[in-house]
Amino acid sequence: SRGLGDVYKRQAVKRLDDDFLAPLFTLSEKKRTALIAREIGCGVVPLSEKDRLWRELHGAALAKAAAKADSVIRLFCGLPERLK
Repeated sequence: SRGLGDVYKRQAVKRLDDDFLAPLFTLSEKKRTALIAREIGCGVVPLSEKDRLWRELHGAALAKAAAKADSVIRLFCGLPERLK
């Protein structure tokens, strides 16, 4: 069975889609748009559930944005890496 944490996570993902990604995608259909984000997935996993959820949502948002993007470039130590 699913726990309460799963319910909160599904609700948070829905809000992420409605409140952040939908307006971003609408804007990007009208004009060229750049999304700049910090890399947070290569470090230590946070201890608190709230921080882990935020980290998970951050990754989900970037994955969804990358899927819709025409191109994706990761900049690491000043070196560009074309991912898409």
